[in-house]
Amino acid sequence: MATTNSATQVSFFKKKPLFFGFFDRREVVKENSLVNAGVHSQYKAEDGRIHESERDVAKHWIDGDAMLAIYGIENQTSVDRLMPFRVIGYDGASYKSQLISDNKKIVPVITIVLYFGKEKQIRRYSY
Repeated sequence: MATTNSATQVSFFKKKPLFFGFFDRREVVKENSLVNAGVHSQYKAEDGRIHESERDVAKHWIDGDAMLAIYGIENQTSVDRLMPFRVIGYDGASYKSQLISDNKKIVPVITIVLYFGKEKQIRRYSY
């Protein structure tokens, strides 16, 4: 979920040309083929309560009538050792959404995490 510190980064990547240029400079993904996707999802936890999660940025890569992939960008402004598990939750929600919709084809969900913090990460990985 976007925090106050990462609101600028979220706004930056919501703009198509910037999002497009970040992913592929060879123009395999055409700028006009990226469409904003929903960033909210809900789930029922083991305690029976409904929770909501929110991605920072999500885009559908569409070619004609076919969706080819779902891209996500998550921003970190501080070290979060649980970030890999948050990404698993976001990606899982995207796959679940595809499973319960009328999509005949399940497309890949590709998520990257950008770290904008000043603190040096002590561990090689976030977890």
